[in-house]
Amino acid sequence: YDSSDVLPFAGVVPKYGSGETFQLRGLISGATYPLLDGQIDQSVFSDNVFIDSIDVIRGPAALLYPNSSLGGVINKLTRRPQPRASNSVEFSVTDFGLYRGTFDSTGPVGKLGNGEVDYRVLGAYQRGDSFFNNVKDDRTVIHPELQWNSKNTTVYVALDYEKFLRPSNPTGLLQPNGVIFTGLGLDNSLLLPKGVGETHILKGVRGSVVQRLGEGWETVVGVNADYYHRTGSIVLPLKADWDARTVGFYNRLNDIALYHDSFSIDTNGTYDLFGMKNQTTFGMNITIQKSVTKLYANTNFGGPGQTYNYRPIDNPDVASLPVQPFNSYVVPANPGSRIRSEFSNFYIQQSIDVLPDRLTLIGGIARYKDETTNQANYAVNSSLNIGDQPILYRTGVVLHFFKKALSFYAMQAGNQLPPTTSTLIDGSSAPAAQGKGKEVGVKVSVWDGKLTSTISYFDLKTTGLTVFGGVLPSGITYVIPLGSTTQRGFDGDITANLTRQWQLIGTFFAGTVHDQAGHPVDDSYRSSVSLLTKYRFIDGGLNGLSIGGGAYQTTGRVTSTSALTYANKPAFITNKAEPVTTIFANYEINRNWFVKLQVANVLNKVYAVGINSATLDQPGIGRSVTVHVGYNF
Repeated sequence: YDSSDVLPFAGVVPKYGSGETFQLRGLISGATYPLLDGQIDQSVFSDNVFIDSIDVIRGPAALLYPNSSLGGVINKLTRRPQPRASNSVEFSVTDFGLYRGTFDSTGPVGKLGNGEVDYRVLGAYQRGDSFFNNVKDDRTVIHPELQWNSKNTTVYVALDYEKFLRPSNPTGLLQPNGVIFTGLGLDNSLLLPKGVGETHILKGVRGSVVQRLGEGWETVVGVNADYYHRTGSIVLPLKADWDARTVGFYNRLNDIALYHDSFSIDTNGTYDLFGMKNQTTFGMNITIQKSVTKLYANTNFGGPGQTYNYRPIDNPDVASLPVQPFNSYVVPANPGSRIRSEFSNFYIQQSIDVLPDRLTLIGGIARYKDETTNQANYAVNSSLNIGDQPILYRTGVVLHFFKKALSFYAMQAGNQLPPTTSTLIDGSSAPAAQGKGKEVGVKVSVWDGKLTSTISYFDLKTTGLTVFGGVLPSGITYVIPLGSTTQRGFDGDITANLTRQWQLIGTFFAGTVHDQAGHPVDDSYRSSVSLLTKYRFIDGGLNGLSIGGGAYQTTGRVTSTSALTYANKPAFITNKAEPVTTIFANYEINRNWFVKLQVANVLNKVYAVGINSATLDQPGIGRSVTVHVGYNF
C-alpha cells in the first residue's frame, strides 16, 4: 500500500516510516519527495493504489528532473486508461484486523474526432485496527482518469482525492543501545493516547499531452495542481531521560495547508547527423508552491504554564494525558507563517554516438531559478526574500564493449534543490541546497538481458542541507543547517532472470557521510543491502502459483542524542538494525479469481522503518499475515 513497503527492496531507505520522503546513498536530501509521472509532487502520505511502477534513478539527475537530490530521483508512474475493458476488485485483511478494499475499472468510452477515449477509475477504502495500540490508518482514495488517443497525440487528465487519518509523526523512543524501546510491548511502542492523529486531505488535478512530431521526436507537456491540508491535535514524546526513566510529552495543534502548481514541457528526439546517432533533450519546468503553517502549543499540557507533561517511561499512562481538542486552541501572537516558492528549470542535453556501439559523449546545461519569500509571522507585514539563479552543468562519457554487453561510464553534474519550507531556530529560512557530484561505474548486460548489473563509485558534495532540530516552546518545528556534506561510496544492483520462472533482484550500498569537520551527519547511514526473488510455476498441478520472498537491512544509521538524557552520552548513537524478511505466495485459481498470502517481518525482529529523531522513531510492525482475495472481470 505504501512506497516505504516497496522501495527498500530497491535499495531506498524510508525517512519517516510510511511517508513519502526517502534517502539514497546515505543521506536525506532535505526537500525531496518522489516525482509523480515526472512532475513535482508534495504529498506527505500517499496510497499506491493508482501507481503502476516506480523508477529509481541513482546519481545526480537534477539537470533533467527538478527537485531531485544528488543521491538520485524517484519517479512514480501511474496506471493509465486502457482500450480494452477490464475490471477488478480486491479485499484484504491482516491478522491484527486492518481491512482494505480496492477496485480498478478501465475500458473504452467511445470515439472523439479522429481518436478514441478511454477511462480508468481506481480507488481504495481502508479501515479497522492498526498493529499499534491507539493508532489509526484509515484511508479513502479515488483517482478517476480519462485519456484520448489518436495517431500522433495522447491527452491525459486525472483527478486525485485522498483522505488519511493517521499519526502525524512516528513516536517511538530510541534507547542508548540503539534499539527502539519495546518495554511495554511492540504494539505499545508508539506512545500515543487514543484518538490522537492527523487528517490529511489531498485534492488535485493532473494532466499531460504527448505529441509525436515525427520519426524519433516527441514532446510531452505536463500540468499538476493540488491542495494538501493536514489538521489535528497531536502528541509527541520530545524528551527522554534514560537515567531518570522519564519521557516528556508535548501537545500541539497542526494546521498546515500546501498549495502546488507546476507546468513542464519536454522535447526529446533521436536522429543521425554526419553519420553519428544523436539524441537531443530540451525543456523546462516551472513550479509554484505556497504553504500556510499554524503550529500552536498546548502551554498547559503539564500543568498551568507547563508545556511538557513528564511520565515514567515504563508506565506512561498515555490514556490520561490531557490532550487539548483541535477546536479549543487559542490563537497566539504569531498565528502562523507563510512561505511562497517559485522555481524553474530550463535545460538542454545532447548525446552523440561518436563511435557507433563504442563511444558516447553526453553534455547538458540548465538554468535553475529559485525565488522564495518567507513570512515568519503573517500577522505582521514582514518577509524575507531569498533566491538563487545558478547554471548547472552535466557531462559524461560511456564506453561500450562486446556489443554493449560491457559498458564503462563516467559523469559529473551539479544540482540545486528548492529551500525547505521549515524554518531555522530564529524563524529565518535556510538557503537552497546546492551540490556537485562525480561518478564512475560499470554496466553489464548478458544473455539477451537476462542478467544485468550496475556498480558505481560516487563522490558527492552538497551545501545547504538541513536536519530536524526540534520543536520550540511556541510549537514551531525548526531545522538545523548542516553546512557542507560529503558522500562517498559504492552502490549497485543486479537483476537476473535465471529461468523462465525464476527472477532475482538485489541491491547494495556502502559509503560514508561526513560534514565539513569530518563528523557523522545526523540520520545518515553507512550501508544497505536487499534481495528479492520470485518463482512462478507454469507447468503441472502447481500452474498459476508464484512464491517468493525478500529481505533488506540498513546498517550504520546514526542519530543525534540531543533529545536524550543519560550519563556520558555521545553526540550520536547508532541504530541497531535487524534484517527485515517478507515471504509471499500468489495463486491464480482461474482467469477470474486469485488469492495472495503475505507474511511480513517473518523473523519478528524489532527494527526502525524511519527515524526523524531519537524520540520520533517509526518501529516496524511485528510478524503479521495478510490475506488478499481478488476477482477480475
